[in-house]
Amino acid sequence: MRKTFRLFVTFVALFVTISTFTSCEDNGSGNTNPLVGKWQCKNHYNGGADYYTFTSDGQYTWDGPNDSWGTDFGKYAYNRELGTMTFTSLKGNHPGGLTTITYMVLEINNEYFIIMDNDGDSYTYFKVGNNNNNNDNKHKGHEYVDMGLSVKWATHNVGADAPEDFGNYYAWGETKTKSEYTPENSLTYEKPMGDISGDPTYDAARANWGGTWRIPTKDEMEELLNNCSPKAITQNGVNGFKVTSNINGNSIFLPAAGGYNEALFVMNNEIGGYWISSPYGDIDDNDFETASILLIVTVNNPSVDLGWTSRYIGSSIRPVCD
Repeated sequence: MRKTFRLFVTFVALFVTISTFTSCEDNGSGNTNPLVGKWQCKNHYNGGADYYTFTSDGQYTWDGPNDSWGTDFGKYAYNRELGTMTFTSLKGNHPGGLTTITYMVLEINNEYFIIMDNDGDSYTYFKVGNNNNNNDNKHKGHEYVDMGLSVKWATHNVGADAPEDFGNYYAWGETKTKSEYTPENSLTYEKPMGDISGDPTYDAARANWGGTWRIPTKDEMEELLNNCSPKAITQNGVNGFKVTSNINGNSIFLPAAGGYNEALFVMNNEIGGYWISSPYGDIDDNDFETASILLIVTVNNPSVDLGWTSRYIGSSIRPVCD
């Protein structure tokens, strides 16, 4: 039975247990090494991009995000059984002057790989020259991921430039940001409303991104949760959930972007709320104050669940498109 909850100024929520993450198998077969080539992490060190280049004979070179980081070279080894990637520097330019450093491999395929360091921070490297890195998967200028579901999911929130960016905050049924989020300035609070997905008057995704972009419906959000495995991670220094498709292994990252109650910005990097297009009143016909939402919690007992909250709260939007 689906749990429900309401978010207040402290965003108190019911916690639920989530599925254990399972890494995707790499797409290599036989002696094919999926790592061979050049890879880029767009936002590794303080927003700068760094590059790894791997050869088929186990050699690597690394180019830092700026001159102060310099370059490095040496040998690498990917252990599929242990899920680790080890770099042995022949120059000694690893962080802290380490000669050898080992990362956990969260995911690896022919398009990107994700590694996690000992501090729990993860970094995504895209292969230079492939479709993902060239952003070919775009609709109206915004990137999407095909999760094998009925809709495509945007790689980042409305108002964001990268998956880890928090982006803008919107009251439910509103298309513009504001400095305060209150019941008094809400355009939909205490008003009878239907589903707003795709309506540019009320749908911030459609109004700001155009095309077929829209706020996901309750069915589409449930489809995401029922067919994917969520995992609480830290990606490029931001807490959130990596949601990996059980159908094709593709994934999106949902940052714990916090939210606004009145003028107060609360609990960023701890929780995140993602609007759903359905008013909660579709279950309780007398409830014109709330709307459906996806809540992620990264602290204590990490959880992902569907529920409801007051429409005037400023929350994130992760769009979908056809």
